[in-house]
Amino acid sequence: MIEVLKRITRRDFIMPFYHAVSDKVPVHLKYLYRVRTVKQFEDDLEFLLLHYKPVSIDDVYSSLITKGRYPEKSFLLTFDDGLREFKEFAYPVIKKRGIPVALFVNSGFVDNKELFYRFKASVLIETLRNTNVERFKCIYDSLMVNTDKRNTVIDKVKQIDFKNKDILDQLAGCLGVDFNEYLKNNAPYLNVEELKELNDDGVHVGAHSINHPLFELLNDEERMFQIKESVDFVKNNFKNSLASFSFPFTDSGLSASFFRNIYDKKIADITFGTSGIKNERFKFHLQRIPVEEYEVSMKDILARQYLYYLLKVPFFRNTVRR
Repeated sequence: MIEVLKRITRRDFIMPFYHAVSDKVPVHLKYLYRVRTVKQFEDDLEFLLLHYKPVSIDDVYSSLITKGRYPEKSFLLTFDDGLREFKEFAYPVIKKRGIPVALFVNSGFVDNKELFYRFKASVLIETLRNTNVERFKCIYDSLMVNTDKRNTVIDKVKQIDFKNKDILDQLAGCLGVDFNEYLKNNAPYLNVEELKELNDDGVHVGAHSINHPLFELLNDEERMFQIKESVDFVKNNFKNSLASFSFPFTDSGLSASFFRNIYDKKIADITFGTSGIKNERFKFHLQRIPVEEYEVSMKDILARQYLYYLLKVPFFRNTVRR
């Protein structure tokens, strides 16, 4: 079926991406992603290798430069956030199969300097699920809710965005959660030396912003600062032929002029979004498939992606509009 869908859609280059692989999901990821087990990840790769050829980020860029199109019948594997689970569980599986991979990191989180605000939310949700919330008036004051229903409080925590992330620190103080202690005890992120080791072993290390904001909430100056600072961090620490950047969350709401500035000013050579199988008007901006949105096999994920692509054909909705 996949081979048929590849021919019909004429999209035989795909880019699945992950955050982590683990048989035991850490608390900071527990309420955010459907983390694949090692066995599920192995199955994903086996299916991909059966139907596509693995290529590196340099292969993709070279194909776009020389041929003006993606590599044929191939896939590019990427991971976001630079998490410990990549090195411990995902990379051994990847390396064994000889698959090139790109790992995008947040300059503000490397070396466990800070915890991503969504990871903080996941830690707090775990605490709230095991806490008698009626005992904590400060919870209601911080979240501005007037109910003692646990699920309502948890839903409010899930809705906290980048602009209001300080509320999470208020809640942590209220609940007796110490994020610095959590970072110290769990070390969610890889450090620079570990990343250099991976980079020396062939892993492309790319940029993923400073502290993982939703770019739609920022102005253009803030967006460019996030990209430039994180790309410069990667350039100064790792050996890569390309300056790459993957947008945190999504690239939705970003204008065509913003993308032109990225490439015209040579802030990044190649960039990535998260919209699945879609066409892009900018040659060096590519859309990836968020594997962790699904609980099904890679075969079914791709079938859904291809079918959704076909469903949008009559409505001319297969190209990202900017």
